Amino acid sequence: MIEIQEYNSKEEVLNYLPKMIQDVFDIDESKAKRQLKAIVDRFIEDIIAIVEYPYIDKYYRDTYYNFFSKKHISHQRDSIRVSFFSNSVNLDNFVDEEKIQEVQDAFLGFITIRPTSVRIIGHSFISPKILVEKDFVCCLCKERVSIGGVELSVYGFPFCSQDNEFITCAECALLVVTDYFSNKFSDYQRPLPSKINEILKIRSYERQLPSTGLTDNDIAFVLKELGFGSKIYTKGSSSAEKKLFKRLLYIYIESGIPVILTLENKEHAGHAVIAIGRESVKNKKMPKKNFIENKANFSDLFDKILLMNDNCTPYELVDYEKPVLSDLSYTISSFIVPLHNKLHSDASLFLNHFDAIIEEFSKKDSTRTILSRVGEKYMVRYFLTTSRSYKNYILKSKGLSLDFKTVFNDQSMPKFIWVAEIIYGNAIVSQNQIVNTVVILDATESSLSGNLIIAFNAHNIIWKNLHVERNNFYASNERYSVTEINIGDLYTFDNNLKGSHTTWYS
Repeated sequence: MIEIQEYNSKEEVLNYLPKMIQDVFDIDESKAKRQLKAIVDRFIEDIIAIVEYPYIDKYYRDTYYNFFSKKHISHQRDSIRVSFFSNSVNLDNFVDEEKIQEVQDAFLGFITIRPTSVRIIGHSFISPKILVEKDFVCCLCKERVSIGGVELSVYGFPFCSQDNEFITCAECALLVVTDYFSNKFSDYQRPLPSKINEILKIRSYERQLPSTGLTDNDIAFVLKELGFGSKIYTKGSSSAEKKLFKRLLYIYIESGIPVILTLENKEHAGHAVIAIGRESVKNKKMPKKNFIENKANFSDLFDKILLMNDNCTPYELVDYEKPVLSDLSYTISSFIVPLHNKLHSDASLFLNHFDAIIEEFSKKDSTRTILSRVGEKYMVRYFLTTSRSYKNYILKSKGLSLDFKTVFNDQSMPKFIWVAEIIYGNAIVSQNQIVNTVVILDATESSLSGNLIIAFNAHNIIWKNLHVERNNFYASNERYSVTEINIGDLYTFDNNLKGSHTTWYS
């Protein structure tokens, strides 16, 4: 029989739940309280918690049958689930059909407690709405659960901590990232820990358990075997290489893609975390030093990055240069991107193609230039998205002209597109910033020839002539036409990263 308890405040959670954990799992009460307190202290005050025991956490149950059950000392196979709600509901609402919608509206996510003494937080899913401080934008997906027999859903990002035996930080990162993608897209599976172990057997020359962690190549290999087009980026030693490394990372974050970071400290100890977002845009001004020939990169505005770190709490907004608060010597050494396997142009190639296209059009004919205000300072915001999402955004934009929407909607596009938004000036004052020029490239194309799909500014559209034979981009201006048209007002695309502007929905 499932036991269900209700705690009516953060204080009650921290006063009573650690004692329950000690009674059920024989884990020291003070240790349990310390780990719970780190998470719960960041929550808003007005919450209630619904506690269910026994609960089957499929991730822990998988590790139990494949590892913990084989030990001499008996281990529990069940977990505890703690679900959080705003304080407008109580347990009685779960059996009142007229109150079910109120229960759904109040649901803020859950954490699971597993009987692993080193770290007790198992598979969890918390909405950012429960946090006091949430000055960030991030990737979100939808999780569906059944609590007290009621089917509920919540938007957030998955989280779990390592158990230091079957699951280390790298396995945690893989489980969380694949959980996100399986929630978001039907193309991807949600592997259990034993599946990751099985995939890596072919690369292993010694025993796999207890786990000693994974290399970035191991992580990329698992992602590849699960259907992703893995891409590894390693930080170089020169200042130019380090700057490019950071820019590429922020481009993927801006694209709404969770990225696995590998970290290293001064003792050469490694760690893996997931970057899922960045700080919010609020009156940010680009430093003059970042403008080179009047051009700056949007990512240079940001110094903070949002992490899911299994050794910490969900949604940690940290300094890019010092991503681990408990050890400031940690730095990012590489990152692994789980790209779609049909995407053939990565961020580095896209930057090269964008620069070549801007330069070539500017040289050939000033009337065909993509930059509408030559000689002024501008910032470029780069991101990847789907043509479906971008067209939907264009069609719903109130400031754009109907003529432009019609022309744009009729344009043939691949599934994935790279977008560059050009913003004149040196400051971003809000989430919705006026965009002066947009360049869209084919993300399924690896060569420069035919890469440009469409570009537009306030008065002109440069678009591909579909009837012209495919040939070298530089050889013929006839591949593209310029159409004079009143575009209207376009604002920065905001469908990739979610935040207060989307009320924390995906």
